Amino acid sequence: MAQGDQGYKRSWLAIGIATIVMMISYSSLLVAIVAAQSDTPEASGPAFAVGFSLVPLVFLAVAFMSGKQGAPIATLKAMGVWLLIALPLGLFNPVFGLCAGFGMGGVLTLRARETDRWKSRALGVLAASLYSLAMLFIVPAIGLISGGLLPLAVLGLVDYYSDNRAASASSAP
Repeated sequence: MAQGDQGYKRSWLAIGIATIVMMISYSSLLVAIVAAQSDTPEASGPAFAVGFSLVPLVFLAVAFMSGKQGAPIATLKAMGVWLLIALPLGLFNPVFGLCAGFGMGGVLTLRARETDRWKSRALGVLAASLYSLAMLFIVPAIGLISGGLLPLAVLGLVDYYSDNRAASASSAP
């Protein structure tokens, strides 16, 4: 098996497991936001606690499972970026803020290969976040689901595209 294939499998395994944890965190945070607007706002506390406590685990899973060098530091940086992005953008729209926050944290924690560019990853996260935001107004159910599924998956897709583009450029005469 080629080394590149092993790197892809490792990255996608990290993305898959972290997405499961992220969906639990994302859903709990959205439930907390909805509960805070209801007749019993005290019900939002436990949901918020569960959602917020799982955020670092998402980044830990991505960093350690993908084989990122300096995974603990990358996880701390990702958590800081998540706070700086998810909270302010979440005031505008919670789905957009959480999607962008988790995605940019993933940019920092997913192991990069020589063909991966952080700018391409960031643009992919922006596209996924804007897609989720647009879908909230067109088909709300798809917008809610895509906000939790796309942030990390788009990183794997962008890396795959970058590798294929680099391979076709190197094989061209």
